[in-house]
Amino acid sequence: MHHYHNKSRYPLLCLSLLSLLVFSGSASTASTADKNSWQFDVFLDDSKIGYHYFSRETIDGTVHISSEAEFNVRFMFFTVYHYRHSNQEQWRNGCLLKLQSRTDDNGDQLFVKLNRDRQQTHIETAKSKTELNECIRSFSYWNLSQLEPSPLLNSQTGELMDVSLRKLGKDTLPGQQAGIETNRYQLVGKDIEIDLWYTQDNQWLALQSTTENGNRIRYQLKSSTPQTPLNSLPQQDREQGQ
Repeated sequence: MHHYHNKSRYPLLCLSLLSLLVFSGSASTASTADKNSWQFDVFLDDSKIGYHYFSRETIDGTVHISSEAEFNVRFMFFTVYHYRHSNQEQWRNGCLLKLQSRTDDNGDQLFVKLNRDRQQTHIETAKSKTELNECIRSFSYWNLSQLEPSPLLNSQTGELMDVSLRKLGKDTLPGQQAGIETNRYQLVGKDIEIDLWYTQDNQWLALQSTTENGNRIRYQLKSSTPQTPLNSLPQQDREQGQ
């Protein structure tokens, strides 16, 4: 049986696809609520295998992130791989205050808990407990500025991962969204290579990576609130890129 995850257990946001979309710049510090949501269809090569939904709400300077993902890979009439992930996060001043995630990775049950108490950050998983003094960030694809500096927390495993972010320049979206001009970035590290696409004002639009078996995982934006330029296109114009 093949596991269709990245060599390092594909980091979700906790996305992380995860973390999805209309975030530009740092989190708002306004006292009123600021809400966003994103819905991605997830494809393995050209086959749709599930979804990853994200929401963000900013209240009195604290950013609340919620995400849910479910993938099912089928062969013939059988499910050969299933994956479910839920994640709740709280951020302030670009650092994680709290995180709680649960993952069913084809029967392997995982969890991560993070709490920041004053200047101390406590991380607990099924296998370990860690205390750190520094600010911790996760794979927050929804906020491009928070993907640096390294390391980043994998909300599925609790692992801190050294990565670097590269800007690859202007590009068009992959798959059925081809034809929309974006800025393309690449997040790289040990056993990690994740391509990310954003609008000119840094609204997240898409994600793509490759599994250890050579299969391509792709996040395709289905809907978001507020709408991105992609969602605002008439249906006929969207179909022209398919």
